[in-house]
Amino acid sequence: MAITVRDLLKLPHFESVNVVAGHCGLDKPVTSVGILDYEYADGYTMKEQLFRKNDLVVSSLLFAKDNPKVLLDVLRELIELGAAGFVYKSALIDLLPAEVLEMADKNCFPILKFGMDLYFEEFIFRAFENITMDHEIREKEKIIASLIAGTMSKEDLRQAVKKIVPYSEDNLYSVYVARKNRMEYSNFERLYRGPTGIKRIDDTVTISCFKNGYFLIFTGQSEDEKWYIDRFRDVMAHLDLNTDGGWIGCGALVRSPEEFDLGLQQAYFASICAQLKRQQSQAYQNIGVYKILLPNLGSPHQLSYMRQFLSPILEKAEDGTDELLNTAIAYVSEDGDVGKVADRIYCHKNTVRYRLNKLHELLSPNSSTSAFYEQLSLAVKIYLFCQLDGI
Repeated sequence: MAITVRDLLKLPHFESVNVVAGHCGLDKPVTSVGILDYEYADGYTMKEQLFRKNDLVVSSLLFAKDNPKVLLDVLRELIELGAAGFVYKSALIDLLPAEVLEMADKNCFPILKFGMDLYFEEFIFRAFENITMDHEIREKEKIIASLIAGTMSKEDLRQAVKKIVPYSEDNLYSVYVARKNRMEYSNFERLYRGPTGIKRIDDTVTISCFKNGYFLIFTGQSEDEKWYIDRFRDVMAHLDLNTDGGWIGCGALVRSPEEFDLGLQQAYFASICAQLKRQQSQAYQNIGVYKILLPNLGSPHQLSYMRQFLSPILEKAEDGTDELLNTAIAYVSEDGDVGKVADRIYCHKNTVRYRLNKLHELLSPNSSTSAFYEQLSLAVKIYLFCQLDGI
């Protein structure tokens, strides 16, 4: 997640900021804010290296008050530098020269304007505040990725808990909410600081981004897992997660910071199972054999088995004939219930049975029916996990 010019414009404090040119560049990332005032005034010779790539440059246009055309030189240099955009307060100059706007449009370089209803200092403070929070979000996501992968030592894990969960106590309960699309910064900011955000509910509840979703992490002294589940339900009601879309995975309560990575892994794996089963939520303790498969997701042994077993139908799917693959997925997802498979893929039961026989013949002709289902089930589950996890 990298905050963009578009993300800033969606935030509550910036409703009055307008885009006057360079709309096609609104998705440029912003890493800092620079202030431009006297640097282009006549006789000023120390403007070099004041700004960096991806800076959002803010100005009162004091330097251009008597010579608006100097803005063309400013814009050219900022574009060459790779700045994220240019923002000005319209108190001194309202409309910029036409050639400046044309250059901005041509180079997809955003120019933003705000008026007297927003203080210059307020814009800069709010922009810095959100850029800093965006940086913290991305740093925490890197830590969580390492925790999910299980690559941290015990000492590093203890330090990670302090960085992710500032109000950490002995017991931690993790929930992962997976979404169909990666969350924009402005949506995360709403969940964190908005009118119904986490910060308004309870400072001891932590929210952290990961991939296309986010973790909710609860801490406390209670040894009763139900107490944490009730807290999660309260948060869910405030965030309106039932209508927010996505799949919820709930880990088991871990009773030591040294087991924090296990709690995160369990919640993340449970959310994957919820997607596969087309359920809104799934608890880790109820995912059965997936507890064995998921921790080794992406291992060369799993991938080799899956690709070798499914290769006849994967090759057909690449050619655009994926009926057998879809039937196999539905068959495993519906736990072998032919009637449910028929409803799921809009086919007659006899058509499903014909395709299952074809699958048996193609993939494992010498195995019994029960042995074939066991092999197919494992291969399809690994295949689906890889698709969801981008492997």
